[in-house]
Amino acid sequence: MEAVAPRLGVRTTAFGMRKPEDVEEAFKRGAALGAHAYMVGQGGIAISLLQEIVDRVNQLKVPAQFPGAQFVEKGGLMSYAASVEYNYRLAAGYVDKIFKGTKPGELPIQQPTKFELVVNLKTANTLGLHIPHLVLLRADRVIE
Repeated sequence: MEAVAPRLGVRTTAFGMRKPEDVEEAFKRGAALGAHAYMVGQGGIAISLLQEIVDRVNQLKVPAQFPGAQFVEKGGLMSYAASVEYNYRLAAGYVDKIFKGTKPGELPIQQPTKFELVVNLKTANTLGLHIPHLVLLRADRVIE
């Protein structure tokens, strides 16, 4: 993202969130820099403070992309991420193989192969954003 942003005329700034207190500080820094959008990364803090982060972004009335559908289900604008449900199914297959005698070290490491785009139209409307019809057609799920 940092490599492509300058070519698109976009500035990116990373705000690390390692502990709960970092969340408010990250949003203060974003506001001071005049952030027009946010991209929330995956991590323990983001998951544990999911609703707080979604609410804070929505209070700022700026668009945000989140690391999973659970954020969009709680009111976030959109996510494009590996399908958690699909990955759990793959993990269940690994557990089955281990129970049947395969040694864990003999199983290959897999990268996610199924990604899903989830869009929350209610949030888009609240933010005054128009989501193009082609984006909605490509979405795996649209929350209305």
